[in-house]
Amino acid sequence: MPVTLNYTRTLESESFLGELRGEKKVQETIGRILKGYEVLNMNLGTMYVDFNEPVNLSEYTAQMAKKHPGFDPYTNKEHQMQLNSELAHTIVFKLQSEIRMMSTTMVSSIILLYR
Repeated sequence: MPVTLNYTRTLESESFLGELRGEKKVQETIGRILKGYEVLNMNLGTMYVDFNEPVNLSEYTAQMAKKHPGFDPYTNKEHQMQLNSELAHTIVFKLQSEIRMMSTTMVSSIILLYR
């Protein structure tokens, strides 16, 4: 089930600004993951959790088989990779089409466009 989490404060704002200035992206490490509990205590502003329509994997696979004769993701590794890729794109598209546009996101986008 595709789920979106939208909140008014951007967690990655500090690292994102550095990346825009050309700095290297901060690498994820075990230490950074363990420090992730601090996020639970942060005030993220308003948070929305939206549930999208579930994706039935067996129905999705059957639709792929109708489109592509001989499609067999159960035994063919290439077909498995194709199914994974197309399913991932479908889920991302569903998430993007249902995402809430937060006011902070709009303002940030405008500032970044005209900085």
